[in-house]
Amino acid sequence: PRVWAPLRARGPAVTRAGVDREAVGLAVPLLDGGHLLGSLSVVLRARASSPTTEKRVLALLKSCARRIEARVEAA
Repeated sequence: PRVWAPLRARGPAVTRAGVDREAVGLAVPLLDGGHLLGSLSVVLRARASSPTTEKRVLALLKSCARRIEARVEAA
């Protein structure tokens, strides 16, 4: 029932100029067991983004997602 395990194994989604050429999108999935609940995302201005900033933001997104998932499972 871990349908979304491959998604998590691939890591977060990062898009550059997907919607706006001046933007970088960072996202992680929110899962409840094998069910996709949604996602958490942040959009940065491309010129304000750097590999260090993206790594830091993704770590925060992952941490928040795990905390939300834990609360959903406990409910």
